[in-house]
Amino acid sequence: TIDASTDFTIGTTVITDDSIVMTPSTSDTVTIAGATNGVLNITTVDNAAAAANVNVTADGAITLDAAGDITLDADGADVVFKDGGTTIATLTNSSSDFVITTGVQDKDFIVKGDDGGGAITALTLDMSEAGNATFNGRGRWADGTAGGPSFSFSADTNTGMYRSNIDTVTIATAGAAVVSFTAAQKLDLLNNDLLNVGNANNEWDGENLTLN
Repeated sequence: TIDASTDFTIGTTVITDDSIVMTPSTSDTVTIAGATNGVLNITTVDNAAAAANVNVTADGAITLDAAGDITLDADGADVVFKDGGTTIATLTNSSSDFVITTGVQDKDFIVKGDDGGGAITALTLDMSEAGNATFNGRGRWADGTAGGPSFSFSADTNTGMYRSNIDTVTIATAGAAVVSFTAAQKLDLLNNDLLNVGNANNEWDGENLTLN
């Protein structure tokens, strides 16, 4: 039995009843301490403002297994995934935006899953093609409006295509509906506009075709 009120010093290491404090140099300390409820704290400090890193190296795998949550709190704003020293992906807090970056040139961002016991690739973002998206299944979007079509353009957000009614697809330009296609195989020209057919002199008003 060792009296808990007595500290032991071995070289630059001090051992107390609930902590071990190592001082590799005058500006560096590493503390391993126990706290209430079985909490274990490992703290590194470098008073010279250098990086007081914690390195864990294993010849095999490393398993983190918690009955509760596992929290990663990176005040440098990045969580980096590497393989053999090469950065594969980075999770970044950018002004509270959550950014996922693939780290290898032209390598894709791929979302995979299990559909009824079979492996699937649900989504591929092709980084060698500026992020072109390929969906394995169907895509479903909100109905949209004339002023905000479901399918629009980054440089022209009020021009595109949307669902204006049951079984009806409508094309909008400049925020106004101009043409609708219905399940009755009917083409509706909206706002009494004329449709040019062939050349600019041929016109169809939705009922009559005028050839000039």
